[in-house]
Amino acid sequence: MDIIIIMALIGFVVFFFKRFVNVIYLIPAIDIFLRIITVIKTTIADAETYAFLNKWFPANIPSVIDKYTGGVVYNILFFVYIIIYVIFEYYLIRQIFSKK
Repeated sequence: MDIIIIMALIGFVVFFFKRFVNVIYLIPAIDIFLRIITVIKTTIADAETYAFLNKWFPANIPSVIDKYTGGVVYNILFFVYIIIYVIFEYYLIRQIFSKK
């Protein structure tokens, strides 16, 4: 279920916005959202909320990759994930310095 939701979000952005930059911004945004949900889940959630969040929200994107793949495929997808974050950082730094 996790992979379907993430792939649907990425497909939605690619279909409607059709720009590479939007996909690069979306993947870290999803990952940051999942990490925030994980912090909420582990620190302030009661038992019922924890069970709901644990069932429907994975910890982060690498955990979804790990859940559905293994071995060499996991390594390839994880390096693609790292490359996406490097490109994301490039766009952020470029935007910061272009404003000045």
